[in-house]
Parts: sequence; structure tokens; C-alpha cells
Amino acid sequence: SLLYVRIRDFPRRLKYGDRITLTGMLGRPAPPANPGEFDFPAYLRRQGFSASLEAVGTHDQLTVLAQDQGSPVMKAALESRDWIGYTVTRDITDDADLSATVRAMVLGTREKTPAEIEDAFVASGTMHVFAVSGLHVAMFCAVLWGVLKLFRLPHAWVVLLALPLVFFYVFITGLRPSAWRAAIMAAILMSGPLFNRESNLFNSLGAAALLLLGEDTQQLFQPGFTLSFGVLLALAMLQPFSRWLLKPLAEPDAFIPLQLYSKHYPVRLWLRKLVAGSLSVSIASTIGSAWLMI
Repeated sequence: SLLYVRIRDFPRRLKYGDRITLTGMLGRPAPPANPGEFDFPAYLRRQGFSASLEAVGTHDQLTVLAQDQGSPVMKAALESRDWIGYTVTRDITDDADLSATVRAMVLGTREKTPAEIEDAFVASGTMHVFAVSGLHVAMFCAVLWGVLKLFRLPHAWVVLLALPLVFFYVFITGLRPSAWRAAIMAAILMSGPLFNRESNLFNSLGAAALLLLGEDTQQLFQPGFTLSFGVLLALAMLQPFSRWLLKPLAEPDAFIPLQLYSKHYPVRLWLRKLVAGSLSVSIASTIGSAWLMI
């Protein structure tokens, strides 16, 4: 069985691969004190934890027996993440708080982010920017796809080179459900033409959910999984309706000849289409997430 371990006041930072011995208080987490409150014991049971252990990181309660005992694959991934984090913050290393914030937003690493900065993001309702989501994966895919296309490689080679890098990015950023979902959908989208198949949002979303739940059925109880797939499903179902609702804003009047419009009209029409597209996504995602948030 597994133990959920909490360590307080340890004099130095533990690293992946450290083998340690602990002395602490073994027990079971207290049940929720109020109706509707988060049931932490039930959450631990779903994750396979049978009890919790709380220890204070003094020398008599925690001893490091050996180092570098973990998986070499995971070690390489963590070292790659550290290198990427150093690279993206190379010019702002003199500002520790800013560097930690940028690393958290790009890679999802919050270990070095000051507590006061996290509290500020929590208070403003923008803590989700610290979690690597489907948007991060989509931007990474777009940049990677654009760079590989510059070399005029065949489509098959672009896919074969891009997909391992996309999944590696998901791996080093914590294997979050939203990132996994986006990576699987990107893989289906990019590899579809190789098999003469058109991509379909509902099929791609269902395949991603099936693969994730096949690997771990307890994902179904995770808020991240529910929000990620629920909101995207709502987008797929409701965005056509919201686009229809905003159609008068995004399209020119069919009864007015284009020759009568001013020369600046195409720019205004482009801006209106941009606004209408953004509003259609916002309306669909708000409706889709409202029942979950309630």
C-alpha cells in the first residue's frame, strides 16, 4: 500500500531519486468538517493511499540514504525541464520572483514560486495560468510545426519529428490531463492525413478520453479532467450556435453591394469577425463550464 507523506521544515531540498528514511506520525486524514467540502480522505483512497505520514525534516526524523536511485528516463526529463527553465529566464535571473513566475507559467514548475505571488494569483482568480494546459500544448505545436515546415520536409517527416517532441513537452510539464488531451488530439489531427482520414473534434476528444481513462480510471474524479473535457465538449457543441447568434456581427449585409462600402470596410469587417470569433468561444466555454463551477 502507499503512504501519503508530508515533510515540514526540511533543512535542504530533496531531489528526485533520493532514497530516504522517515520517522513521523502515521494516521488517517480527518473527514470533511462541513457538507460539500472537499473529501480529502476519499481522494487519497482513489489514488491508492491507505494512510498519511507527517514528518518534520530534522536530522533525527529524516535521513538521506542514497541519491540517484530513480528512473533514468524521469531524471533526464527533469534535467531537460531545468535546462528549459534556465534558458527561458536567462536574461531575468537577477529577479528571482519574476524568473520563478515565468518558469511556472511556461513549464508548470511551482516549487520555487514565492508563496506571496501564488496568493496574489489565487486572489485574482488567475491561478490557472500556472498549470500547463491545452493552450500551452497548442502553442508549442504551432511553433514546432512552423519551424519544421521551414525546412520543406514532407508531411510525414514533420509529423514523425513533431509528435515525440510534443509528448516529451507534456511529460516534462507534469502529465496533466488537459495537456495529455491536447497532445493526443494534436497527434490525431497531424497524423490523420497520413492515413487519408479527416480529423473530427468529437472523435479526437473521445479517443483522448478513452486513452486517459484506460490508463487511469480515477482521472474521472479529477476536477482537471472534468473541466478539460467538459468545457471542450461544450465548445464543440455550442460554438456553432454562438457563431450563428453572432452572424450579423461577422458578415456583411447581403443586401448592400460591396462597391458601396468604404475602402476601410474590409479592415472593420476583419475586426468584427475577430471579435465575433472570440465572443463565440467565450459564450460557449462560459455556458459549458457554468454547471461544473456551480
